[in-house]
Amino acid sequence: MGTFRKWLRGRQAFRTQAQANQILNDTISASVSVNAQQISRLFSEIPQLITRTLVLKTGQKALLVYMEGLVDKTVIHRDIIRPLLEQTRNPEEAWEDIVSAGQVKKVQQWKEIEQAL
Repeated sequence: MGTFRKWLRGRQAFRTQAQANQILNDTISASVSVNAQQISRLFSEIPQLITRTLVLKTGQKALLVYMEGLVDKTVIHRDIIRPLLEQTRNPEEAWEDIVSAGQVKKVQQWKEIEQAL
């Protein structure tokens, strides 16, 4: 998946590489809307990247990000969205239990997301 890293590093949407690096070195915000904006800026040239903001039963917001065509939408809905929307516990305490599909990893910086891609 180094293709994503190459693409991200060579982005033309940023005026300078320093702008892209600045975002990558930032800590991920506690604000879902700020994170959605950062993702849109970083991946604006990938139309297959889907972002969806969810409002959980607890009233908290969550941001789901996935690549259309690389995932089964039924699985996303059944194994990720539905459990998140039905969960009454604080998602911060139970995030690994809520999402049962695939590997779940908690990260603090945007560069960790870039490296995982």
